[in-house]
Amino acid sequence: MTVVGKLSVRAEAFDLGRALVAQGVRFELERTVQCDSPLSLWVWTNDTGDYLDRVHERTTVTLDVVDHVDGGVLCTVARDPEASGPSLFDLFADAGMTILAGGGDDERWSFEVRAENRGDVDRFQRTATDHGIDVTVEGVQRLSGPATIQSALTDCQRQTLVAAYEGGYYDTPRRATLADFGEQFDITPRAVSQRLRRGVGNLVEATLIVE
Repeated sequence: MTVVGKLSVRAEAFDLGRALVAQGVRFELERTVQCDSPLSLWVWTNDTGDYLDRVHERTTVTLDVVDHVDGGVLCTVARDPEASGPSLFDLFADAGMTILAGGGDDERWSFEVRAENRGDVDRFQRTATDHGIDVTVEGVQRLSGPATIQSALTDCQRQTLVAAYEGGYYDTPRRATLADFGEQFDITPRAVSQRLRRGVGNLVEATLIVE
């Protein structure tokens, strides 16, 4: 019985949270993260240059910029191979979990993960605790039909996709533009496009891709 677990952890409690922490900066995983897939992360900040310079001075993690939008950058994340102990993401992979959504700020990160059953979520929590990472299980939900689709999307992706559909963006001819939704969500048209692209990609993976 596949389940989705909602987990949270303090930023200072795990390696990536500590390496990336900066006041006022928010983070969002780019897409579903499976075992052995590279980690891509959106960094949302008003001064990306200054933030990246500060992170590059730290030796535990490397950020390589893949894309820019107003107010943020998409980066691939590489951990220092000589860093001691497993990372939180190593523990997710070892547990066979797929991270459906995740992100956080300088205080706390939250994740939605897909697991085979509730027992796997509980075992992951105990393993993380054994490695000094205090993970809180906020809830566990059985997956069935619409729940699977809902869990594949972040809140921002879900809101933007619904607004685009209801606003006529997918009609022929279109009744709304990216700029319209940019005004609605107070982001740039390009950021709207990124949300729609990532959301559609997650929906395809959740509904059409057979593992």
